[in-house]
Amino acid sequence: MYRDIAEIRQFYQSLLGRVTAQILRRKINTLWADDANAPITIAGIGYALPYLPAEENLRSFSVMTATQGVVRWPPGLPNRTVLTEDHILPFADGGIDRLLLVHAVENSDYLRELMNEAWRVLSPQGRVLLIVPNRAGVWARLDKTPFGFGRPYSMKQLRSLLREVQFVVERHDYALYFFPSHNRVLLTLAKLFEKIGERFLPKCGGVTLVEASKQLYNVTPVKVQHAIPAKKAATWWSEPVPTG
Repeated sequence: MYRDIAEIRQFYQSLLGRVTAQILRRKINTLWADDANAPITIAGIGYALPYLPAEENLRSFSVMTATQGVVRWPPGLPNRTVLTEDHILPFADGGIDRLLLVHAVENSDYLRELMNEAWRVLSPQGRVLLIVPNRAGVWARLDKTPFGFGRPYSMKQLRSLLREVQFVVERHDYALYFFPSHNRVLLTLAKLFEKIGERFLPKCGGVTLVEASKQLYNVTPVKVQHAIPAKKAATWWSEPVPTG
């Protein structure tokens, strides 16, 4: 599987990797535009380095798994990366405002445990963003990028996963409509293909981006018998609403 940190790092140093990161950063910035100047704590899980803000005055951290490996980050500044087990996040309860999972969901051996940890460390108003290979996209079928390894997901599967671990999907989007090739000519047209794909094939991007928030309360329906006599029961939408 495409989990080795050296291979992933090499991909993002290539032209294809740089174009990929540029397009995905644009999507992330659109989703989290309101957080640009906010005093928040951000953590990236998996290999999120190309997408994390590295400025010294920002509270951003990178968590890498033992099966993948770890690299020092950011360059020239105090280290903010940590190596841990796949399903253990070294943060206090509710201590993270934004969680970014890249190359994590599709490769995790302990996905439910990882998502439970994500729920634990996320603040009550926090948000988690998953970037996952799209089952309907071309990128999941080719091994030229890290998105071609691991398990791809459909949006329905992601909704089910997040619901099971008490997250609420807020919004989702797709990206990477261009063909994952190292050909320079094709890569110069990547932005054009993105615009065409977004308009005509919106669900066929190479990756799915899903933003979710914590579900803080579970409501268990209580069964009430004979609350309304059967002969008097009526559907609420059939009753006219008084206007005066």
